[in-house]
Amino acid sequence: IGLSLHHFPIGAKLDLMRQVGRIVGPRGLFLIYENTSPAGEDREGWLQRWDEQEPLWTAYTPGEWDAMRTHVHAADFPETTTRWHELGHAAGFREVRELFVAPTDLFRMYAFRA
Repeated sequence: IGLSLHHFPIGAKLDLMRQVGRIVGPRGLFLIYENTSPAGEDREGWLQRWDEQEPLWTAYTPGEWDAMRTHVHAADFPETTTRWHELGHAAGFREVRELFVAPTDLFRMYAFRA
């Protein structure tokens, strides 16, 4: 899944990941692409970096950017890379691998192996 889990509080993220673990079974794989902060960055730091990318989104009108920014500030709750690893293990996945870091370092892709 992509760009979905970051809308949930941490407990709901963990619950959903546990459910996915049960669904994929003992040989399963769960992939996510999600908002992620580097270790030590808080939500406010991530949001500031998000706002700084506005000049790169040239296809958006100012109104469209403002609508997206409003959504991100209200509903996006990134986890640090460390926290995604902790969530994966707490959900019962034996292996957590970071597969990709977006050039902006705002998003990362993880593989959780049962």
